[in-house]
Amino acid sequence: MIGYATLVQALRKGYNVRAAVRTQAGFDKIITLLPVKSYVDQLECFIVPDITIPGAYDEAVKGVEYVIHIAAPLAQTYFTDFEKEVIQPSVMGTIGMLESASKERGIKRIVITGSIASVAEGKSILTGPGDIIYTGMADLF
Repeated sequence: MIGYATLVQALRKGYNVRAAVRTQAGFDKIITLLPVKSYVDQLECFIVPDITIPGAYDEAVKGVEYVIHIAAPLAQTYFTDFEKEVIQPSVMGTIGMLESASKERGIKRIVITGSIASVAEGKSILTGPGDIIYTGMADLF
């Protein structure tokens, strides 16, 4: 996944990383993986179980210089309402991160990224007809 690959690269470059994850179990799994094991002393965990709650990232961004925001629900075949279960949480999580970061004076740069998996239904990626193309937040509301 993009988030994991970015984490590994940041650690390899020598950055101390505060990773916001949804569960402690998720973080525990990450630190056992070979590419991360030798960098555990550079890695701190912050649990954010619901990225859509206002202020969810307030504590996570305290004292940081850089923010890389990659969090978004991935489209799953069992979702019944793609807009509600994927698109809206992705937007709300990104806005929440930006609002939290705007409260911190020391942040030098914010990078926001994602993948096609967070904005397009899997079946639509493969089939094409009927796709909804999201070009900006105005399309979402």
